[in-house]
Amino acid sequence: LGHLTLKLAVLQLIAVLCVPLEATALLGQLILLLAPQVPSPAGAADSTTLKVAVPQLTAVSTPCPAGTFNTESGSSSADSCVACPTGSYCPAGAADSTPCPAGTFNTESSSSSADSCVACPGGSYCATEGLSAVSGPCDAGYYCPEGSSSAEQNISPPGTYSPTGSSSPTLCPKNTYGPNEGAEDAAACQKCPPGYETQDTGASSTDSCTEVICDPGSYRDLEVGCVVCAAGSYSDTQNAAACTPCARNTYTSIAGSTACLVCPDTAYTWGEGTDSFDKCIGPVIEVCTEKDMGGDCGRYYDDNLQINYDILSLQVVRGEFEVYTAPNHGGDYSLVTETDGPLNVEEIFNSYDTDETKVLSFKPILNDVFCSFEKGENFRGSFRTTASNGKPCLNW
Repeated sequence: LGHLTLKLAVLQLIAVLCVPLEATALLGQLILLLAPQVPSPAGAADSTTLKVAVPQLTAVSTPCPAGTFNTESGSSSADSCVACPTGSYCPAGAADSTPCPAGTFNTESSSSSADSCVACPGGSYCATEGLSAVSGPCDAGYYCPEGSSSAEQNISPPGTYSPTGSSSPTLCPKNTYGPNEGAEDAAACQKCPPGYETQDTGASSTDSCTEVICDPGSYRDLEVGCVVCAAGSYSDTQNAAACTPCARNTYTSIAGSTACLVCPDTAYTWGEGTDSFDKCIGPVIEVCTEKDMGGDCGRYYDDNLQINYDILSLQVVRGEFEVYTAPNHGGDYSLVTETDGPLNVEEIFNSYDTDETKVLSFKPILNDVFCSFEKGENFRGSFRTTASNGKPCLNW
């Protein structure tokens, strides 16, 4: 009887721990068969009836997998588990869905963790928990960084403005200032007083506006600040009201100049504001140290009584020149014009003895064209009223 009692206890334990609900009846029959046939006490109605303690078996509930939940307690079938809705997440065994917190949203169903909740993107907000989409754009005058939960998450501070849907405030442009918070657009940024500027963007008061100081080579524009002088003009004072065009017979090819350069003595300009040396009109000769315009070459615009190297070839670029075989306009000479083109010195003097024939000085010819800058003023600075042929000098 003791062994049988032990067997019955083991079967009861197995029934409680392991046996599904469907096998309960079968296990009960097995317990009855193994139970000892103990007679009933004297006087009992039926001496053959067995009294066996059969355990009461209950079903074991199965947890829902991650991404689902079940609100019915005691359910043992996965069919009772419901997919987690958008805007929430469900860990394994969840009895209900957990909504994503405010400032986040979730567009996917069957999510299993809080990692599925996405921060609201910058420029928008997610006002409540459990959202499957953003609530809307940030209000004008405010900005919403990532994860915002209000349309007025952060007010735009002074010196900035924030249009609708801003993720961060925009700084007021340079030379303006924004005195008020909550500005909605750039129109709220006020210009500095005329003649004043800011050193950077985002100024919030007129205290940031300082007087414009424009260096020589530029002028001060009350609307836009300092403006660099263009080529052909200059300024030589601080905060000049305007740039001055180069005077006649001067030039500058560099923007931001503080002075103009004088054209060569034998050259002139047609008017003011000349922006290139090439626009200084006058006799020009190019000379070279070797034949056929080879070796070291250079251009000259003025008289050159003596040069420090031998010239074996040359070309008049503009005007007329007298070239000499000796220094100081001495020795043999010949007149060369721009129509002659490139020439070797031996051709000019009809000699092939190049050791003896070379150009050592030259001078430009003042003629009807190259006579004067102004009426009565010679290229070299002396007064002259007629050209070399006796005709009046042209009034350029």
